[in-house]
Amino acid sequence: GTKRRRGEPPTSAIQRLLKEDVGDLAPLIRLADVRSEIQQTFSSKFGCETVYHKMVQHASFIEVMFEATDCVWSTLLPQDHKQGTPCMTDTLGAITEQNVLMMRDKNGVPVYYTWLTSGEFENMRENNEEFLPALKAWLELLPWASLDCYQDHDVVVTQV
Repeated sequence: GTKRRRGEPPTSAIQRLLKEDVGDLAPLIRLADVRSEIQQTFSSKFGCETVYHKMVQHASFIEVMFEATDCVWSTLLPQDHKQGTPCMTDTLGAITEQNVLMMRDKNGVPVYYTWLTSGEFENMRENNEEFLPALKAWLELLPWASLDCYQDHDVVVTQV
């Protein structure tokens, strides 16, 4: 996600987000509808109610194969991690069945993309302490963890 700059129209903010956060994937993304959300919460920092206005852009990938050498798809956990004793990733539920795309950002740091429902995303954001270790464990269990391109990094949940 991103914050709009002063005077920036929502469509310009979305284009900037695509350019900065998904780089080479931007031409492969088809933008759909946009919806406005209003969230009212208590700000402990300011000691008062705060209202947030958020624009949510829905999008989908255009059906293409990724051929870039710095893109790696990983699908599902290896079978030996799905059987037997419960593991740290059980917290994630059905999320572990999603495809994951790993790309490097402009600094060479791996960035991971997957599709989440808005409910899954909100649940992760609201329960960061519970989900972040599970997400990190899941990424480490995926087949690319043994590749040279994989490096151990902090996990941050953001919405694109």
